[in-house]
Amino acid sequence: MRKAVYVLCGVTLPCAALHAANLLQNPDFDQGLTAWDTHSSTTTVVNDDGSPSAPAAQFSTSPLSGTLFVTQCVSLAGSPPPWEFGIRVRVVSSVGNSCQINVYSAFDTGTCTLHGGNYGAGADAGGTVPGAQGNFIQYAGLATDPMPGVIHSQSAQFTVLVDCPNGGGDAMTINVDHAYLGTAGTTPVRLQSFEVR
Repeated sequence: MRKAVYVLCGVTLPCAALHAANLLQNPDFDQGLTAWDTHSSTTTVVNDDGSPSAPAAQFSTSPLSGTLFVTQCVSLAGSPPPWEFGIRVRVVSSVGNSCQINVYSAFDTGTCTLHGGNYGAGADAGGTVPGAQGNFIQYAGLATDPMPGVIHSQSAQFTVLVDCPNGGGDAMTINVDHAYLGTAGTTPVRLQSFEVR
């Protein structure tokens, strides 16, 4: 006899190590640059690279541009702290050694604006993960509410930034993919396994 068994976490059986919903829209750039503010005419979507799969967003600095970034503002309503956030980054090319990659979330008691947020938390570069054209570096961070109390964080602005000194001749091109920001914890319902007997 064939028996199908579905396990719904939080309904049938408790399940561990699940992640809360991702608050970022279009986190894998499957819909181009929809929902992302690029603040750069050089930002494009490449269809031959990404992690875990294509596509990915790509942007390049130059000796004249200095600093470029992509960012997205999200509401934290219904998503209590602590918050996990991160993204995968691959350096496609680099000139010089002064360029820096920064991944951070800035928190605000209102609606975040450009470079907004009263307080920020950074994500650290971790291990490598495979990508379509080479390994990506996994950046990951964890933030508690920097403004606890009656007035607490209402929004977060997730940003990936490349900073090269203006006029220094240094430049960098990076591909980014698989962004996330959300409450650390579990989702109430998730299809955990499927078994046929």
